[in-house]
Amino acid sequence: MMNRIACVILNYNDAPQVETLVQHIRGYQAIHDIVVVDNFSSDDSFSVLERLRSDKIHVCRTDRNGGYGYGNNFGVRYAREHCGSDTILIANPDVFFSEELVCRLQSALYFKPDTGVSSAIQRDRDDREVDCSAWHIPTKWRYILSMPAATRRWGTNFYYSLKELHCAEQLEVDCVAGSLLMVSAEAFLRCGGYDEDIFLYCEETVLGCKMKENGYRCVLCSDVSYRHLHGVSIGKSVSSAVGRKKLLVRSHRLVLRRYLHANRFERAVDAVLCRISIWETTLAGAVRKIIWKIKGGRNGK
Repeated sequence: MMNRIACVILNYNDAPQVETLVQHIRGYQAIHDIVVVDNFSSDDSFSVLERLRSDKIHVCRTDRNGGYGYGNNFGVRYAREHCGSDTILIANPDVFFSEELVCRLQSALYFKPDTGVSSAIQRDRDDREVDCSAWHIPTKWRYILSMPAATRRWGTNFYYSLKELHCAEQLEVDCVAGSLLMVSAEAFLRCGGYDEDIFLYCEETVLGCKMKENGYRCVLCSDVSYRHLHGVSIGKSVSSAVGRKKLLVRSHRLVLRRYLHANRFERAVDAVLCRISIWETTLAGAVRKIIWKIKGGRNGK
């Protein structure tokens, strides 16, 4: 029997972007259902998106804004229970992809029975390939040192280079970017999906850890790609750079403790470095404001 594919799109105060994506993919025959999940938006997104309802397009709403993982888990469960979907394409509202990509990720997902996740190469808004499409599950110390810019050079970069990713059309990796990925519904739900204690950031590393611990593979297809308008979706949820950094720190520390199993000493060092990373962001913001005021003053003259 042919696998039934659903595309889950999570919305928070971003109805126009979601509608653009839905209109772009609604004619794809490879996608049997589109599940739009409104993550308890604070604007009129839900009522706007309800107009998209059809036999193929489902619009539902969570009972609270529980974050990226909470909303996407809700969507995957809905697709599984209400649409009978075996395969779920999880897509940010700010991505664009072809029907060819959908078919390619599906074939990769079922090429071997123990594959739980498949994804593709990311491209930026200028259609250039970016080097954050996939990464290794980091060691504890690499992860700790990756937070502040001051120590990052001592923490080896755990991303796969584009050269590594292009060495084969299909490569087994540890983690892939959450902006667009395809999952086996059975594997995803058996692993417990995303960690709902994480509101934003680091969800993909957690999913990679969970898949690996449960014996599932994650693959990246380098012969297909999608375009991602980085930061559009996140900016709708948290506009402040310092606010985003604090969310990242909270998620980072949970991953270190719960999934990388750091001891007390390692967590204590990480706490100090995380504070430094917040100070760096705060200082950078203050410097940008000063420069902006200086330039504004000069322009005024």
